[in-house]
Amino acid sequence: MSFVTPTLEQPLPELGTMWTFESPPLPYWKKRYDFVPRQQWLDHVRKSALRLPNCSASFVSATGLVLTNHHCARECAIDVSPADTDYMKTGFVAASPKAEKRCTKMWVDQLQSFEVITDRVISALPKSGTATRRNASRDSLTHAITSECEAASQLHCEVVSYYQGGAYSLYRFRRYTDVRLVMMPEKQIAAFGGDPDNFVYPRWALDFAILRVYENGIAVLPSDFLRWSPQGAGDGDATFTVGNPYSTERLLPLSRLEEERDVVYRMYADANDSAVAALREVSAAGPSKARALLEELSSTANEQKLMHGLRNALFDSVLMRRKTLFEKDLRGRVNADPELARAYGSAWDSIAVAVRQLGELEPLRFYYRSYPGQKLMNLAFSIVRVTQQASIPDSARMQDFHGSEIERMMSQLREEPPVDTAVERQVLRSLLQSGQRDLPADDSVIVAALHGESPDAASKRLVAHTEIATVEGRNALLNGGAAAVARSRDPFIALARIAEPRLRSHRARTAELQRVIAENQARIGAAAYAVYGRALPPDATFSLRISDGAVLGYKYNGTLAPWKTTFFGLYDRAASFDQRAPFDLPTRWNERRGQLDLSTPFDMVTTSDVVGGNSGSPVINRNGEIVGLAFDGNLEGLSSNFLVRPNAARAICVTSNAIIMSLRKVYEMNQLADELEGSASGH
Repeated sequence: MSFVTPTLEQPLPELGTMWTFESPPLPYWKKRYDFVPRQQWLDHVRKSALRLPNCSASFVSATGLVLTNHHCARECAIDVSPADTDYMKTGFVAASPKAEKRCTKMWVDQLQSFEVITDRVISALPKSGTATRRNASRDSLTHAITSECEAASQLHCEVVSYYQGGAYSLYRFRRYTDVRLVMMPEKQIAAFGGDPDNFVYPRWALDFAILRVYENGIAVLPSDFLRWSPQGAGDGDATFTVGNPYSTERLLPLSRLEEERDVVYRMYADANDSAVAALREVSAAGPSKARALLEELSSTANEQKLMHGLRNALFDSVLMRRKTLFEKDLRGRVNADPELARAYGSAWDSIAVAVRQLGELEPLRFYYRSYPGQKLMNLAFSIVRVTQQASIPDSARMQDFHGSEIERMMSQLREEPPVDTAVERQVLRSLLQSGQRDLPADDSVIVAALHGESPDAASKRLVAHTEIATVEGRNALLNGGAAAVARSRDPFIALARIAEPRLRSHRARTAELQRVIAENQARIGAAAYAVYGRALPPDATFSLRISDGAVLGYKYNGTLAPWKTTFFGLYDRAASFDQRAPFDLPTRWNERRGQLDLSTPFDMVTTSDVVGGNSGSPVINRNGEIVGLAFDGNLEGLSSNFLVRPNAARAICVTSNAIIMSLRKVYEMNQLADELEGSASGH
């Protein structure tokens, strides 16, 4: 098969800079930054970088200190908080190593080595047969490779696929399971600005936490760790963000992007608008109700902002035109080569046909099972399905309902908290209103739910007569099994009984279309690799990447965003909102203001390419020193799952300066600050 010689630059800057350590773009870095790191630099950075179960992190001291985001350590803080103290509210400071708290659900992976195994995998896969057969062969092969690797190395091994199966690497990790919380600030300052400032810059969030890794009860002494920059970053400085981005879909064809924009994201954006409005209205009933709904409102508002940002990005004419040109170039190169054309040429048209059909099916699944904020319909469907599956032999059950899974699902349903019926009523009203628009007029579930009434009246009736909003009502049905569910007159259970057969056939058809799309997306990935080689950074796979960028402000809202914010700005923003939540500061931050150099940089932005999973990624300079900690992207960067906006997308980072300043002046942790800056030992 022929290959086009990779160019010096990426084929399209909008495809980002998530480079692998297997193939760092040294000529590109030389041209752009006049910087060519030695292999020793790359190995040192790779071994200093870490992966948490849900985030990124890094070793930052000779005594096993680990730097990550506050929101990455949040679950640990909640778990280790004593009954009379909430570390999310008070923050946590370990006065000594003995006071450090073990995070029982957390581990740390350190990439020890990697091996490119593309030839080994591809040569062993069948050259013909169905995609199902090829996928099964690949899964069996990669399982054998990882098992062999783990037996030989005593390390945790993973086979990582790039370019949708065009290239493969074997990663060997040292996994540390004794991880302890050393320090984290109050959530109030870590997430300063709350939802209004989420995905927004300028920003003032001190989103960091410090952990320590132990082995056999002794703090780990890593051979590689990132040292602290004595001065931090400056405007225009080259930076490298090292982390584990979850996933991207930058090779999705235009047909798929347009379907998601016009169908999926439209429905989700509208529904999240309704859910947020409902939560805010009910929260206004009083302080206790507002507290009870705070977390749900925050997460739903976050999803609302995300969905609108994604949809708006796909309406960006410049971005979509660039995507069109790239797709035209790739298809042109494929079709110009007979062998490539034969292998990959039909992939785009096959996807276009499948996504049109999938777009017709999406509304049913969305309104029946995925409508944001609605809980009673989901609970009803789960109760109907799990009791029905439990009543038949294991061999006859649907996938995901075998063995102990049934008991796990039932336990989960029993543990669900009571449903707030005031919120549910408003969300259900919106669901019925939008469902009338997007589903056929004779849709059996919508017709049965309305029962000739308006969406407002129907939602009130349905919620008023349900029993599954309570734990007791759900348990009665689960205890009674399929027979009790079949007899139930609960209106939501009745709707679920109507919908269940439709959902089952819909699920089968959707799975078939998604299989067609996935197979052809894999062909496009392989085609892109055949044409551009590693000049094209592969899509994210929650594997280690290094993304270059520069500390740089940008144009927004008719003005300019600076490369940094400062402590001055933090106090100004708090004062401008009269210290009302979510712009209020913890007590100690008000008390110790006079001890701070308010001109110190607080947060900053770089042009590094980040998505979810990059949270906790160290931001380093060309000396390999910590200058920042990535914790978010801006609104303009929400499109990065599909395409990057190089002129406006930014990674938002806590500065190294702000971390040290806060440790010394606010939290009075000079010993920990010295340990980070290399002048003290923690043990």
